Amino acid sequence: MNKRLLLITLPISYFLIGVTSSIVAIARPFESIPLKCLFFRNGQLELTQNCSSSGASWAGGGFRVLQWDDGTTTRIAFGLQGRGERPCPQLSVNNICGEFGYRDAITLQPLSDAELQGKRQNNLPVVQCANVNNDSICWRSH
Repeated sequence: MNKRLLLITLPISYFLIGVTSSIVAIARPFESIPLKCLFFRNGQLELTQNCSSSGASWAGGGFRVLQWDDGTTTRIAFGLQGRGERPCPQLSVNNICGEFGYRDAITLQPLSDAELQGKRQNNLPVVQCANVNNDSICWRSH
């Protein structure tokens, strides 16, 4: 009798474990990497510093923490957060909603969607940004 019960429950258990593990989002940490961080106020470059970036991503969201050389920490969250909530349509910077933006890697001018698409098609570097109100926090490789 115990063998029959075991033969019936094992396949069901494996099925449930498989279904459960596919539902649970697994966070993948980003290794800390050195970057160049830029701060634009009202479109004007105000600050450039070395920084490090770390964070994690999971199904549908994640976050990035920029640790600036002067000790300032900037937390950028994107997509689903917490218990599957989306507090902001695109992203938040220190809990203030914003949106993604991109700048030219040489001129640092904001890129339109068409310009961004052209740069990506040609594998040209761009600077990624988080725009909040009239300010932008941007980061790029050294």
